[in-house]
Amino acid sequence: MTRRSTIVAAVSVGAAAVAVAVGIWYALNSSDPPSVIIYDLKTSGQNRPFLLVPVKIPAGKQRPAVDVWQNLFTGLSKDQASKAFLQRLYGGFPVEVVVAAPATDQPPGEGFSIVLRIDPKPGETDWGKMRIPGRIDEPVECLLGKLDCTRIARLRIAKTDPPAREAAAKVLQDQLLNFDLDALVMAANEYLLREQMGWRLVRGLGMTSDRLKGLSQDPVEVQRELDHQVDELVKQYSQQGKDR
Repeated sequence: MTRRSTIVAAVSVGAAAVAVAVGIWYALNSSDPPSVIIYDLKTSGQNRPFLLVPVKIPAGKQRPAVDVWQNLFTGLSKDQASKAFLQRLYGGFPVEVVVAAPATDQPPGEGFSIVLRIDPKPGETDWGKMRIPGRIDEPVECLLGKLDCTRIARLRIAKTDPPAREAAAKVLQDQLLNFDLDALVMAANEYLLREQMGWRLVRGLGMTSDRLKGLSQDPVEVQRELDHQVDELVKQYSQQGKDR
């Protein structure tokens, strides 16, 4: 090998070593490589009304509405099945539920893509009453509760992710707080039905006494409604993913 060839070879090896070193440094120091899309999202609302409506269960087993409302979201935030349910509603992104004043802009905790900060207000049981068919006792009071809610999300989408995952991120980007409140109702009802507390949660905005009386009180029917809502949401993610 000539001296010129030796120099060229040495330069080539040196350049390759530098390239490898730069690549390792980038991999270790860059949390957002070019192949990842980042969605930073926030929505919030205050004093959003909800109603706890009775569901038919054996007499004597229905828990007091005030106690259910007071502990509902704390229980949901600690429940592993509820976390898995919310993750499905949010297109596969892990969801953290924090029961606290949602004024802070602190991002989701470690291992979560989305945080829902919920601040329930004391509930009122003088909003209205319903009589449950098949029961001979007095009509059951419906509880009116309000809460503040903030959603903060940091969604990372890699090029290797399924199309439905990016579709879910774009749905969350386009949707305002109504999406989060609907998801919260679905998660709460899944939890309430599974724990057999004798209540279902509905959005209070626009609710009238006639509409209230038209709600199903059969837990089997309420579960069927919930399953349909979840299936439609998941289908929306999948369909939008196919269209991209």
